[in-house]
Amino acid sequence: MGKIIHDTSEMEGFFPGLKKGVDRAVVAAAFNVRDRARSMFRGSGSLYKHKTSAYKDLDQGIQVGKFNPTSESIEVHALGTKRIKDTYKTRFFVGGTVYRKQTKVAGKKVKPYSKGYIKANDVITNVTTQAQSVLKTFIENAIKP
Repeated sequence: MGKIIHDTSEMEGFFPGLKKGVDRAVVAAAFNVRDRARSMFRGSGSLYKHKTSAYKDLDQGIQVGKFNPTSESIEVHALGTKRIKDTYKTRFFVGGTVYRKQTKVAGKKVKPYSKGYIKANDVITNVTTQAQSVLKTFIENAIKP
């Protein structure tokens, strides 16, 4: 019976080209998950009664992190950046905000009034629940003879 391989770092000795293929499959799966998340984010604009006019551009804030070769992992996140069309605002829609109310204006107390909140958009959670099957498919295609 052959040796059971527990992680891709053990593949280098047996199948030199296979590890590179699996690593590429992990990265390709992450980009696929990112694209699905962006699509779902664009389609979820109806969750918000009032949204920024640039909401359609905020999908660019859902990005893929760097591939970590030691853990053979990669992250899909919704942090965005200020450089790319202020996509850092994406994190407010994906994570939601706490309920706020204003009690002071210019240091003077006023009758409290609601400032509201941004409802959390669970797009990243929804997509990552399917990520395991996407990754499995990409890896199976990478190791097919």
